[in-house]
Amino acid sequence: MKRRGKAVKKKRGDAATSQPGSAAPPREFDASAVADRLHLWWQNGDGQAFIIGHQSECVVTSDADDGISHAQPGVWGVYPERKIVNILRKNWVRQKVRDGEILSEVDELLLYVMEHRRLSETLEAIPGYRAEIAVFLRKPELARQVLPH
Repeated sequence: MKRRGKAVKKKRGDAATSQPGSAAPPREFDASAVADRLHLWWQNGDGQAFIIGHQSECVVTSDADDGISHAQPGVWGVYPERKIVNILRKNWVRQKVRDGEILSEVDELLLYVMEHRRLSETLEAIPGYRAEIAVFLRKPELARQVLPH
């Protein structure tokens, strides 16, 4: 078991006593916010295929419902879980489990995406139309941009 805090002696010759450390507690992790920011989705039934919107090629759109502009990726990529883990680590999502936690932030985020950001089907986009997430009959589907040959 790891010792938390530090050993302190009041005066020379006395036995050391343990004092709790003063480190800040871990921050609250919001898997939903990270998944939204990274435009991360999971292809239902394909255990290792995650779909991510490329951040460098975002298109700003205006939502008629809330009147707020949103950045939506114009190009999507399909990556295996290992590469998604690397992208998450690059975005400061912890891979190591902290004391008292069961899952790491990476595992928590991947499970959140698999449970709440699941795509029922991926379809190729019609040339000339922007790739986007579309909801049909309350089932999210993804139209991916067709790349020119």
